[in-house]
Amino acid sequence: NNDDAPVLVGVWYAASYRLDVYADGNYVLPTNGEYNAKGQVETTNPPANDPDLYMPDVTSTEAGSNYWDRTRNILWLILKGPVLIDVETMDQVIIMFNVPPMSVDEFFGENLVNNIANFFGVPSSKIRFARAVAEGSRKRRDNSETVIITIENAPGNSTDPSDLSPDQMASISANIISTYQLGGLESALNITILGITVTEPP
Repeated sequence: NNDDAPVLVGVWYAASYRLDVYADGNYVLPTNGEYNAKGQVETTNPPANDPDLYMPDVTSTEAGSNYWDRTRNILWLILKGPVLIDVETMDQVIIMFNVPPMSVDEFFGENLVNNIANFFGVPSSKIRFARAVAEGSRKRRDNSETVIITIENAPGNSTDPSDLSPDQMASISANIISTYQLGGLESALNITILGITVTEPP
């Protein structure tokens, strides 16, 4: 490919793991991403009336510009010129809690993150509160919310000694599942849990 002929490519992935894009070895922030105070990347979903809001524009963006479309599990990215593009599937644990709305209000964000960090011995900087969303109309009668927590290392070429290894993430995932099955997760995190789904590292 040459500089005058950029190409927008969409790649479908079966699972919703975090995908980090590098252009010539340098991490490229997603078009809908920004860093929070912990150095974690926070992403924003597009509004319902403009689902392509964050789609990379081949006429104005550089090679490696990217957007992860969660609704379709498609990674969109720009290929341009001689720039080498690498896409890395990152190790992470994804925890989806189904909880009563009051639990979300009371333990929203950092309190839940800190409870998880303290109980499982994970640095809070590795835990990200993704979002809280109301259940769809089919389940709305249950008056519940879905809270999504991810355990992951920061993006980029990190040399942080506190970074979690794949084995550590697998152990954390197994510990969460076993603690829930044994009935100890609610008291450990101080929330009411109606259900839980844990996605283990790839």
